Amino acid sequence: MKKNWKWLFATVCATPAVAMPMIAISCTQTIDQELKKVTVDVENKGTKVAKDIKTSDIKTSGFNKDAYDISIDKVEPEGETGLKVTLTLTEKSSGTKRTTTLTISGFKKTRKTPDTPKEQTITEQEYDFKNYDDNYTIKEGKIKGYYKGDKKNLFVDPDQFVKTLSGLFDLKSYKVEWDEATQTLQMTTLIHDGRAHKLIFDAKNGTISSDTGTDAFNFTKSSQRTNYDQFVKQGGEKIYHVPKPLTNLVFDLKKYGLEMINHKDKDGKNKVLIPYSVFNTLFCSQNYYNTYFNGTSFFGVDYAGNDRDSEWLKLKKGAFSGTEAPEEIRKETLAHLNWAMDYFYGLRNHKNITDFGKTLSDDIKKKILSRNVKDNNDAYLNIFHKTLDELHTRMTSTSAYASENDNLLSSEYEERLSSPARKEHTKVRKQLAEQRKNRNLSDDEKMVRFHNDMAIITLNSFTVGTIEQLKGPDAWKHDSYSYMKKAMEKIEEYNKKNGGKIKKVTLDLSLNGGGTIVAMWKVIGFMTNKPIYMWDQEILNQWVYERYANIDTNGDDKYDDKDGFPQYKWYVLSGINTFSAANQMVSLVRNQGFAKVIGQKSGGGMSAILPLVLADGTNVTISSNYVAVVKDKNPDGTVKWTQIEGGVDPDAKFDYSKFSDDASILNAVDQVEKAEEKGK
Repeated sequence: MKKNWKWLFATVCATPAVAMPMIAISCTQTIDQELKKVTVDVENKGTKVAKDIKTSDIKTSGFNKDAYDISIDKVEPEGETGLKVTLTLTEKSSGTKRTTTLTISGFKKTRKTPDTPKEQTITEQEYDFKNYDDNYTIKEGKIKGYYKGDKKNLFVDPDQFVKTLSGLFDLKSYKVEWDEATQTLQMTTLIHDGRAHKLIFDAKNGTISSDTGTDAFNFTKSSQRTNYDQFVKQGGEKIYHVPKPLTNLVFDLKKYGLEMINHKDKDGKNKVLIPYSVFNTLFCSQNYYNTYFNGTSFFGVDYAGNDRDSEWLKLKKGAFSGTEAPEEIRKETLAHLNWAMDYFYGLRNHKNITDFGKTLSDDIKKKILSRNVKDNNDAYLNIFHKTLDELHTRMTSTSAYASENDNLLSSEYEERLSSPARKEHTKVRKQLAEQRKNRNLSDDEKMVRFHNDMAIITLNSFTVGTIEQLKGPDAWKHDSYSYMKKAMEKIEEYNKKNGGKIKKVTLDLSLNGGGTIVAMWKVIGFMTNKPIYMWDQEILNQWVYERYANIDTNGDDKYDDKDGFPQYKWYVLSGINTFSAANQMVSLVRNQGFAKVIGQKSGGGMSAILPLVLADGTNVTISSNYVAVVKDKNPDGTVKWTQIEGGVDPDAKFDYSKFSDDASILNAVDQVEKAEEKGK
């Protein structure tokens, strides 16, 4: 019956020419009444966001679908959880239309996370900057620090910071552009061999990427204080891509909870702000220069801060001294530590570390997050001196929040700065130093002494003197090249007086803990007049950099057969304290046939050192991503890159107790020569 009533209603309305006074309703009135019955809804609307709803998502009901058609004309959000639906009801028989707008409520609330980071309250403060590294002339200036909300985490504008350090960075090719389409800052740092080194700062995704590895950060000027390349003629650099070319190196900050911020300044200029600790690691630490913020001002120093330096302790003092670091600074310090060690600790593969944060115990993390400086120091000493336990990695200064008297010179830190590896090195070093002392050698003999047909040169470090130091008569005291030149002059003079008696030269590196790589390169030059090859592998991208150089040992500005002293048979005396650059020298001279090795296995230390400043101002050094390797061959003839962290075995071994005994040294040399004769 109900169905028929509807049908009758429709039939009556379809015959407008027939008057039916007994039914007092028009077609217009009827469609208006039908329109009031219409309801609209969306399935599972509580799980959906209103702004995402389309017209096809709207469900209609409540009207006579046999007599009417309905169309959804438009949907638009109303408030945060509502939706306005504009629809048209059409009578099928007459074509009469009526339009209305209905509301649907109860949608899911939207999260306020737009595609790009929402501009938050950013305040800025200007601080003084002063440079204390005389390798570079950097004018005093101002550096802007940025803060988000009421947090104390310090952000900086990398472009402004780089330009403030224009005396350090070479800005000839430097360029910064904002890419509106990707909302990224693109920085070209230099152009080398026709290739632009570019960095992309992407705050939305929390990444900094480079298509040339860490090379993009190395765009500094030459030192004005020291001419490192004097007497060195380098050949072309060759890069081996192992195992394959890397297209892009991405530093992921977001993964570690380190924030980047897109910021538009009052002049409408787009910037990307990054944590100051990250800027320092990427742009300064890589170039053996670091900046420091003590809460009052910024300053720049050579290499890294060290509590053993009284001037450093004065500079370190500022507004932070003796105060508790805010909770957010402690969190950033832990995050930055994990980030830096994952990306820049060169021995992580050697020590089977895939995620540095997971190597830290809950107790260590708790101490790093503590606002008590003593707790922080306990954690750092445990990490760098006990757990990692290798000589390149160590704490050199307490944080910016430490009190004036809380520094590593304090007796409370003496034992904790030690470690099993350090104790073993120290034990042997003291033993060898005591042996030398008991020889009562003259000053000349401390440099070079003679035994039968052998000369023994003692060299304890690799150094490059400053331009001023090299002008003086005692240049040899400051510079390894000058030292070796003087030693060889003594040997040549001795030979003239003794009928060319000396045939062999042993270079004693048993107490040489390393130093500057280029100084070591120059020292090898005294053994040969051939090109000297050197290889370093960058762990992040697995590239191997091959370089070679000739050394002008006679100082005539020519690189020819008159350089070097290949007429002598060369030997190197090594041991556990033959470390770092000295360890690399042992590997290079043996690999290229410039010298044989006697004594004990060298002490390792294949990485260059990287100085780091943590977010709380604590200074540490770590084994960096640049590790020394030598070029060997696999049985099938393919190239093999051999790392030298474990040290290099000698060709002839003898006990430490005989290291200052000239007869024992000569005996080891004779063993090598006999083995060579036997092998012919």
